[in-house]
Amino acid sequence: MSRKNHKMINGRLLRMDKTIRHLKSSQIEKISAWLKAEFFKAANVKQRKPTKPEIDAIVDSVYEKIEEAQIWIPYHEVRRYMSSKQTKFWNQWLKQNQNKEHSGE
Repeated sequence: MSRKNHKMINGRLLRMDKTIRHLKSSQIEKISAWLKAEFFKAANVKQRKPTKPEIDAIVDSVYEKIEEAQIWIPYHEVRRYMSSKQTKFWNQWLKQNQNKEHSGE
């Protein structure tokens, strides 16, 4: 059985089974920051935790930024990473908004 997992796309040899952990730490930090910013933007608009379709929209907009930065990672990996970080982002958003309420803003 062949285990070939690389393809030549647009003159670049790309690993098709790449996961988040295969990226450089700086790339992971960029993606995480973009996801967090979009999550906070969506949460601020609705004042609640984003729903699944809203999360998909967040991942879509971040994936466009990933492509612009020429970082190769499959879409489903970004979606899975977002799913794993969703609760963390939500708790950070709640804490941030609690601090705003207590400071009198």
